Amino acid sequence: MTNAIQTRESNGLVEFNSEKLQLIKSMFAKDATDMEFNLFISMAKRLQLDPVIKQIYFVKFGGKMSIIVGIDGYRLIADRTGKYMPGKETTYTYDTEGKLFSATSYVKKLGPDHQWHEFGSTAIRSEYDTGINQWKKGCHYMLAKCAESLALRRGWPSEYSGTHSEEEMDKARLESTGVIDIPANSIALLCEKYSGYPSELVRGYAESCGAKRNVTAEVFANECLKVPPLFEKYFDKWLESNKPKPIEEIFVEPKNA
Repeated sequence: MTNAIQTRESNGLVEFNSEKLQLIKSMFAKDATDMEFNLFISMAKRLQLDPVIKQIYFVKFGGKMSIIVGIDGYRLIADRTGKYMPGKETTYTYDTEGKLFSATSYVKKLGPDHQWHEFGSTAIRSEYDTGINQWKKGCHYMLAKCAESLALRRGWPSEYSGTHSEEEMDKARLESTGVIDIPANSIALLCEKYSGYPSELVRGYAESCGAKRNVTAEVFANECLKVPPLFEKYFDKWLESNKPKPIEEIFVEPKNA
């Protein structure tokens, strides 16, 4: 690695020279306009976080940019204040069916009285869980990170002004664009699972229902794969309401005047 793109200079500050800026723009902020990129870099400099090692991200969805700070970046910002310590282990609550309902994460802050004070913040699963990707694989871990981000922002509000954690933005991104790392072949997988139906009808169902929900056909197909009743209970009803009219109803002989 050349000196031009080293993560830190000798004075401990994250470096942003021309070579590194070009690298960041080409690799980590391809969709950014010049104004958006300058704002992103300004935030990275203020927070002293490095996009190259994914402490801070540029993302764009729904036509709007967002600046996302990774959980390691969140912890680093608090640690630099000299007044941060991790708190006790995250605690969880569950609903009556035994499903995860919330997570509460704890941090410690050194107060004006020179004593350590522990406090926590709670994240409700329904407000963040997308049900896909990492949320599907490890919702406890993901929800704990959301709660920890809330606690850190609560303890150091000025340091985190204008930032969001990646886990907090997942659901907003899904609701805004219908896209959050959805498998590109989700429609093909749905057609394969329900191979008893013509593939063009399965695709049509995904496109039609996706449009009604303001998401892509791929997103809706992925939902059907996760929640089979979305297809099994409603496909036949959709087919009945969307079946083509008999040809004799389309070409009706005009009545003689």
